[in-house]
Amino acid sequence: MNYAHYTDVPVMLARDLVNLFNEDVTFEQLDEFVVSRGFTNSTVVRRRDLADVAALAVNLREVFLAETEEQKVELINGLLIDSQVEPRLVDHDDGGVHFHYTSDEFPVLTKLRAYTSMGLAMVASQHDHGRLGSCVATGCTNVFVDTTRNASKRFCSAPCANRTNVASFRERKNA
Repeated sequence: MNYAHYTDVPVMLARDLVNLFNEDVTFEQLDEFVVSRGFTNSTVVRRRDLADVAALAVNLREVFLAETEEQKVELINGLLIDSQVEPRLVDHDDGGVHFHYTSDEFPVLTKLRAYTSMGLAMVASQHDHGRLGSCVATGCTNVFVDTTRNASKRFCSAPCANRTNVASFRERKNA
């Protein structure tokens, strides 16, 4: 399933941000993450942003782990309330007129919160809330966005699926 560009990019940003913070993240890693996604047009990542973005990643993870639609909606609404969503049309970098969820002048944390909360809200409201999930592979803590046609994704990646399937095969074979 392909989401609209204005949903796809922010919801994948939320997924990647959660998965980035699976381990201890350095300021340099956060800076590289933000720069690689074009979130520093007129703002910079500050060292003090690291703890705040880590806290945002924890809040985003809760959305992916929530088991019911009601829980996801409540968590996403909390993120939306905390964000400073100020939608606007912009034209920069020869990309033509396009949509931004917030001002480029806002701090990185504000922009990340606005984009990720809007992406999650769009998926939860326009698609199945179950499309936001966590990997079922033993030992994996990654989250995913299910883009399959039949909403059947259970793993964050092919290696996790392969490890689980091989372990299951070996277990059946030895039984």
